[in-house]
Amino acid sequence: MKNHSRALVVYYTRFGNTRQAAEAICEGIKEGGMDAECRETKDVKPEDLAQYDVILVGTPTHYGGMSEEIGKFVDALKDVELKGKGSAAFDTRYEGEITGGLNELEKCMKKLGMEIILPGLAVFLPAGDAWGPLREGEIKKCKKFGESIAQKVSGKKA
Repeated sequence: MKNHSRALVVYYTRFGNTRQAAEAICEGIKEGGMDAECRETKDVKPEDLAQYDVILVGTPTHYGGMSEEIGKFVDALKDVELKGKGSAAFDTRYEGEITGGLNELEKCMKKLGMEIILPGLAVFLPAGDAWGPLREGEIKKCKKFGESIAQKVSGKKA
C-alpha cells in the first residue's frame, strides 16, 4: 500500500557524487512506498517546498561544512513555512572525514522549524578523490536510508 506523503530530495552537486546519493535515496523512498522527487537546488523555488511532507537536503562537504550553494538555498527558505515538516540531511565526504556538511545542515533545518526524522547520512568517497566514484556499498546504504525514511513516515518498522 502506498503512503500518501510526498518527499522531495533536494541537493547540490559539484562532481556528481551528491547527485548519485540523492537519486539512490529517492529510489529507496519510492521502494518504501512513498511518492518522491529528486531535484537539484537550481531547479527548486523555496515556495515549492510547501507541497511536500518530507524534505531531504544533500550537500557535498566543503572544508568540513556544507557547500556555499546549499547555504544560500537554506537562507532562501527563511520566509517559507516549514515548521513541522519532516526532514533529514545527507552529505558526501572523503572517507575518514569525521565532520561533514550534514551537521551544519541539520542545525539550519531545525532553525527553520523542521523536524529531523532520522539522523543524517554521511556518504563516503575514497580519501582525496573528489571526482569519485562513491565508495563501494554507498549507493546501497543510500537506498536503505531512503527506505528507512519512508518506513519512519508511514509508521512501519524499519
